[in-house]
Amino acid sequence: MKIFKANVEWFVNNGGPALAVAHLDEAMPVTAAKGEFREVDYKTYMELELTGSLLILVALDDDEKLVGYVVGTATPSIHNKGFFEFNTTAFYTVPEQRGAGIGRMLFDGLQQVCSDCGVSEINYVVSEGQPMTHEVVQKLGLIKTETIYTLKVNHE
Repeated sequence: MKIFKANVEWFVNNGGPALAVAHLDEAMPVTAAKGEFREVDYKTYMELELTGSLLILVALDDDEKLVGYVVGTATPSIHNKGFFEFNTTAFYTVPEQRGAGIGRMLFDGLQQVCSDCGVSEINYVVSEGQPMTHEVVQKLGLIKTETIYTLKVNHE
């Protein structure tokens, strides 16, 4: 198993979009409104990559097949001078590889990259409808610190 930092182009050209679709297919019934369509915005990923704030860590199995990823952005806190936080926007491992330690390897790698970059905190929002994900991230050392409330904006 190999964990490394990828750029958007590598991710797109090496199976990332297929995994992202599988991830959305698995998460959408829990996280989206009925009939809501979502897709990954790779153009925005590329723009964030140019600013240096985007991070994509990927996991490859022994056959060099993409089997997991963690994606997010590092930003300065607007409330705490000198405090940087990493906001995880996507964390996924293929179902047949779950339980093999890929999540641990990804988050260990994420902690190392964040430490090297001066990031103080890693955040990850998990839907209340995904209790297994709550268990996984707690095993990875994340603690529940806040509750997020969401208001869907009507664009009609």
